[in-house]
Amino acid sequence: MNVLGVPDLTRLEVLDESSILENLRVRYVGDQIYTNVGNILVAVNPNKQVEILSEPQVEKWRQREKVFL
Repeated sequence: MNVLGVPDLTRLEVLDESSILENLRVRYVGDQIYTNVGNILVAVNPNKQVEILSEPQVEKWRQREKVFL
C-alpha cells in the first residue's frame, strides 16, 4: 500500500474487513475521502474543509448548475 492507500479497494492484495478499514483510514488521514470499490464510490465524511476541487473547477460547476435550474 502506498502512502495514500489504494484508490480502488479491488486492488488490495487481501480484501477483508481489516485491510478495507486500514486503507480507508490511511486515505482519510491523507484527505483522500473518496475511494472506489470497482464502480462503487465510498465517501468518508471528513468533518472538516478539504480542498478537493480548485477554485476554477468550483466556478465551472457553479455556472453549469445555473443552466439546469
